[in-house]
This record gives sequence, C-alpha cells and structure tokens, in this order.
Amino acid sequence: MKKIKGAIFDMDGVIIDSEPLHFECDSKTLLDYGVAVTYEEMQKYVGVSNPRMWKELIHKYNLKTTVEEMTKRQDHYKSIVFNKENIVPVEGTIPLIKFLFEKKLKIGLASSSPRYFIEKVLDLLEIREYFHALVSGDEVTRSKPEPDIFLKAASMIRIEPDFCLAFEDAASGVEAAKAAGMFTIGYSNPNSGAQDLTPADLVVSRMDEALNYLMDLELQN
Repeated sequence: MKKIKGAIFDMDGVIIDSEPLHFECDSKTLLDYGVAVTYEEMQKYVGVSNPRMWKELIHKYNLKTTVEEMTKRQDHYKSIVFNKENIVPVEGTIPLIKFLFEKKLKIGLASSSPRYFIEKVLDLLEIREYFHALVSGDEVTRSKPEPDIFLKAASMIRIEPDFCLAFEDAASGVEAAKAAGMFTIGYSNPNSGAQDLTPADLVVSRMDEALNYLMDLELQN
C-alpha cells in the first residue's frame, strides 16, 4: 500500500447506522402511492442516490408521479424520523475519524444522501469539524457504483485517489471506490443487508477492526 494521505467516508451505514431508518422513510413514501415493499427488496438501493432510486421505482411500479414529488414526500418523513434520538453513530467510526484527523490526514465524505441531510447528521453528531470536504449525491452526474463521487472528494481534499482510503458498507460504494483507485475498506454492517463487499481490499465486521489495522500502518504525520 502507498503511504496514505487522505480518507474518504461514506455516511449511511458507515458513520451512522441509518439503513433501517431510510427504509422506514422510503417504505412510507411508497405506501402513499399504494406500494408495499420489503426490506430485502430495498437492499439493492443501499448506497444509491435518491433520484436514481425513485426513477427506477417509478418505472417498476408505473407510478403516476415524479422524482421530485417522491423526494419531497421522502424528505417529509426524514424530517420526522431522523432526529437526535434516532441518529446513532456506528460503534468505532468516530474514534477512527478522530484518529485519522490527529494523524493529519485530509478527510472527506462521499455520500449519496443530499447535502442538507449530510450536514444535519454531522452537526447532530458534532463531528463536522473533522471533515475537509463534503460531497453529496446531488453534486455529481453519475452516482455510485460509478467512481465520480469519490474522485470529486479526493480532488476537494487535494489528495490523489491512490493515496486515499475509502470506507464503505454497500456493494455499489465498494465498486465506486475501487474504480476510483482507492484502498477500500468494506464494513459489513448487518443493517445494510446482503452486500457483496468481497472486491474491497479489507472487509471488517466492526469499525474498530479498521482502526486497529490502520494503527499498525505508517500514516501521514
């Protein structure tokens, strides 16, 4: 591995254990249109941007609506479901972020969630100060599994992608990070469903495993 100078984090499922909450919001949105979905059915959209997800679901169920209208309804449910009591950090991730920050690495976030939601989560967890750049799914043309969001995040922290770590819990995110040329650590979050993380360079079942692994490496000082 080359000497690491930057780290790019996904948010949902890596920083916060949010997939069950997202499912609640998405399923309630679809129920408004008479569509009942299972948790297993929605697992394919873990790590996928909202516009892409709604576009596919509108087509699949022949819904008489728009991506914008679906997003508006989804945001309504998010405003209710996502609050300080429900937003729970993934165990071990915040200590990992602080460790990398103390090691003088540039830290970015590459999330398919919209920017307002990213900022809300980081503010509620009081960790926004540790991030040098934030990139949302709305700010790139192609969403995960394309590498665009990771490449933009690396550009914003001014570190070449092959000197960056990436942290992901979704198959689409791992594929995107690997396509960007980053050393990718896959976190097997049980709440993210059946995700194929095998293309990652390292797969962990706990984020403190990633911290222990990185403490043994020579990181940027």
